[in-house]
Amino acid sequence: MKKIVALFLLSGLPVLAQSIQKKDGSTIDLAGGKIHVEAGNKRIVYFEKDSKKEQRVKFKDLKQASWDDFVFQTFEIAGKTRGYYVVAQQNGKSLLVSKRTRVKSRGGFESTYTHYEMAIVDAQSQMVDALEFTDENTDKKIGERAKIIPMIETHFAGCTKLIEKTRAFESPASDTQNKTILVLLNEPTLVKCL
Repeated sequence: MKKIVALFLLSGLPVLAQSIQKKDGSTIDLAGGKIHVEAGNKRIVYFEKDSKKEQRVKFKDLKQASWDDFVFQTFEIAGKTRGYYVVAQQNGKSLLVSKRTRVKSRGGFESTYTHYEMAIVDAQSQMVDALEFTDENTDKKIGERAKIIPMIETHFAGCTKLIEKTRAFESPASDTQNKTILVLLNEPTLVKCL
């Protein structure tokens, strides 16, 4: 019986951590609710537990949202409020990822691509390093993606879990387009550095 109770309590821990903290100090409990980041619209959309009514929080009003293994936080960078997934934090630095799907029109045809931004900020939200790239296969974008792992290893060398996770998504020789690393960025879960 004790094992069943312990299992129940442990399985409930991630649910308890589901919340949205606003800049005004208020907290919205999302236990059992749903959340979605709309980076293009600069807002978080959520449903409270047992509610079918969609609620929204704009990035400018958001401090942080936590759910499952994800942490999404806003930062004031160069005078603008920007939203990022927090991937890791160590020694006063944070590794951040933002991604959004965009549409490109050419000659009456439309195609979609994903735009990524990786940033490393210090404790004062000052940009330390950054990369921007897409999932497109131009030489320039392939070259930018090749810089991801070295950037992480430079700034988070002491975070063994992050380095191991990053190396697991290192492109094999057969991936000449450096797309394997995008798997890591498409699921930007928080890695807890020790």
